[in-house]
Amino acid sequence: MVVGLCQITLHLPGNRSLKGKRQVVKKLCDRVRHRFHVSIAEVADLDRHQRACVGLAVVGNETSFVHSVLDTILNAIDEMQLAPILDRQTEILHYDEQFAQDHPLVDQHADGWDFMSEWEDD
Repeated sequence: MVVGLCQITLHLPGNRSLKGKRQVVKKLCDRVRHRFHVSIAEVADLDRHQRACVGLAVVGNETSFVHSVLDTILNAIDEMQLAPILDRQTEILHYDEQFAQDHPLVDQHADGWDFMSEWEDD
C-alpha cells in the first residue's frame, strides 16, 4: 500500500474575513473531493484571513500512480484560480504486511486484518 500526503499552502489575496476564507476553502475542498475522490481538509492557519493550509491524502498500490494523482490534483487546484499555491509539501509512505504485523493496534487473523480489536467491548 502506498499513501501520498500533500500539504498545500494557499494565498487568499484581498480576503478580509474568516467567512470569506471558509467559502473559498469549502469550494476548493468540495471540488477536489468530488472530482478525485480523495480525503482533503483544511489543516492549519485556521485563524488567518489570507492564508489557508489544506491537506490531502491519496491511497494506491503503486508509487507512480500516487505521484500522478497528486500532480493532477495540484494542477486542477491551480487551474481553479480560487487561490494561488504558495507552497506544497509531499510525502509518500509505503506500507506492507510487515507494518501490519508490527503495529500494536492490528491483530492478524486467518481471514484478514482486524484493526478494531483493541476497542472491542469485553
